[in-house]
Amino acid sequence: MRRVCLIVVLLSLSSVGVVAQDLENVQIHGFATQGFLFSSQNNYLSMKSSSGSLRWTEGAISVNDAVTDKLRVGIQLHMYQIGEFGGPNVLVDWVSGDYQVNDGVGFRVGKIKTPIGLFNDSQDVDSLFLWVLLTQAMYPVDNRGYELAELGGELYGRLPLTERWGRLQFALHAGSSTLDANGGYVEQLAQIGMTFADPPSGNVYGGDLRWALPKIGLSIGASALSDTWMGLGRKAQFTCRAR
Repeated sequence: MRRVCLIVVLLSLSSVGVVAQDLENVQIHGFATQGFLFSSQNNYLSMKSSSGSLRWTEGAISVNDAVTDKLRVGIQLHMYQIGEFGGPNVLVDWVSGDYQVNDGVGFRVGKIKTPIGLFNDSQDVDSLFLWVLLTQAMYPVDNRGYELAELGGELYGRLPLTERWGRLQFALHAGSSTLDANGGYVEQLAQIGMTFADPPSGNVYGGDLRWALPKIGLSIGASALSDTWMGLGRKAQFTCRAR
């Protein structure tokens, strides 16, 4: 219920901004893609990819509004079907309010992108959408519903260095997340006989630090993340601490 209330509040703020500004600052973006997978020796991501598979479909639409010079609200709806993962349902990918305190510091609340690695918080952004699979050990597509976003808040900022040395970017975040009922983690647990009335959920918190060098286009980063899953299985309570 708290999640529903938060989403309603954010959407209400967005609606107020739209009415007040006569759609002047509203931006609507989206993408749609149909993929094809082929592998020579094994079936991958629950598809018959050794014979070639078209079971990779994705699409998203986002609406953003600059309510004031410092406050921006937005929402993105997303659907994906990758083999047996995902499904035809349209889900809230993220929805948040973002307040820029000054040029160096800001914070956002809602269902926010989890800042881990160099690309996780830019996945599903239409202008940056990557038409390839990222390294699956770091950005697992079969568990994207869990890995991509969390319900919580994030404090972020940037510290300019010299023109030669670029800038530092940081983010601290905390929230909660729920395993995707059609995702890879739940599927793996089901294979060992553990099923759930409701998918496990838990708390997530961590930090991210990046150093961007402007002249050579190099980014170096480090992330730390701690998350805990808890849920009632068919016969027992299940608890797991990851990372």
